[in-house]
Amino acid sequence: MTGTYLHWRSDLPPYLLGATDGERIWMRSDLSQVERRCVLAHELAHLEHGHSTCQPGPVEDAVDRYAARYLLPDPRVIADALVWAGMRFDEAADVLWVTERLLRVRLDPSHLHPAELAIIRERVAAADFTA
Repeated sequence: MTGTYLHWRSDLPPYLLGATDGERIWMRSDLSQVERRCVLAHELAHLEHGHSTCQPGPVEDAVDRYAARYLLPDPRVIADALVWAGMRFDEAADVLWVTERLLRVRLDPSHLHPAELAIIRERVAAADFTA
């Protein structure tokens, strides 16, 4: 990934937040800071996997999971954010500096390691939401 250039663009189509050709990354210039983090992690995951064009849906999903795991590696931190936010995903995502969509990708039970799922369930179950 050495020599990767990032270009901010105001003329990308509304449906396209970012793209790569394997050497360069283009991102919309009107993204929020949180969106920038998530889109950049997604595009860097494409580069890490050697992609140079848009990929089929299942590959894009795998890249999303890679980006989510990169930005949210510790299930304890995720669980603590969920507890703090009263299980509101939008609030937890805000605290974690990711989009709600990326948080949901990270928490998809079909892609969590059983130990990660156990940590999250244990911390959430121990929380007192009545206070």
